Amino acid sequence: MEVKAGAKPTQYPFAEWNHGMEESWGLTGPQFLAAYWAAICVTIGVIALVVLRARGSGKSVSGYDNELDCYELAMLVAGPRRVVEAAVAGLISRSAVRVSREGVGYPTGGDPSNSIEAFVLGKIGRSHRLTAAGDLGFAKADVGGRLTARLVARGLYVDPWSLLKARRTHWLMLCVAFVGFARLTNGIVLGRPVLLLVMSLAVTFPIWAATALITIAKTRPRATAFGRLAVQRARGMAPRGPRQAWGHVDPLAVVSVALAGMVAYPDAGVAGAFIPLRGSSMSHVPDTDSCGGITSGCGSGDSGSACGG
Repeated sequence: MEVKAGAKPTQYPFAEWNHGMEESWGLTGPQFLAAYWAAICVTIGVIALVVLRARGSGKSVSGYDNELDCYELAMLVAGPRRVVEAAVAGLISRSAVRVSREGVGYPTGGDPSNSIEAFVLGKIGRSHRLTAAGDLGFAKADVGGRLTARLVARGLYVDPWSLLKARRTHWLMLCVAFVGFARLTNGIVLGRPVLLLVMSLAVTFPIWAATALITIAKTRPRATAFGRLAVQRARGMAPRGPRQAWGHVDPLAVVSVALAGMVAYPDAGVAGAFIPLRGSSMSHVPDTDSCGGITSGCGSGDSGSACGG
């Protein structure tokens, strides 16, 4: 086919897309899109791997004796808030705190018997509505950090630092999207077709949002598989009397609350103040009558009670 002098050659579809792209990042438009989506897929895989490793970061401990103190048990069952509830149960059982029908706690002047009770008593102050107490900042306090560290060292609780790193991994996808945005800006300046890249970026952000939500939901502090097994074993043990009396804490009251919340407190008047909180960690009624079916003994230790075989 002859081309007349001075006539411009025919422009085929997407010819402009490929023309001169060697001078822009060394990749044509289709090549960049392929690399972009490959990077997105790799990022999703990395995020999933990091999250799964963080969730299963517990290690089996050789010679594990299956002993948990009451506050360790509470932490494994329902986290920092349940630890605070168990401490409140100990304070109430020794009459160091009294609770009104409205669920307000009032210190009576009694001394705490361990560091966790001392922390809770300090947070209660002159009075505090215990039905809305939450964890009183226990998770971020030094005493909470020591309790968590003991459980992590024994392979019973997921390392919070590993969870924090896993929670941040979703930002990797935004880094990939930033590269795509830079390419988009470059393409607009050079007058290149950018429709497919715009569509890719538009799809990327919903994917990132979903990944972020899933990552955060899957990286909350929790017991490891070994920790959950320890709780199951504790629930299945027959109750026995305390090996050592320490701080005059009622082991049945503390362990019952550790397993099932404040509505499991043996005194109906105290438990009744927390019953309206249906659906909360304080409102689960236990299946067993005393101590939730745990082998219970409260002995000396940093957290105040030892419950286990």
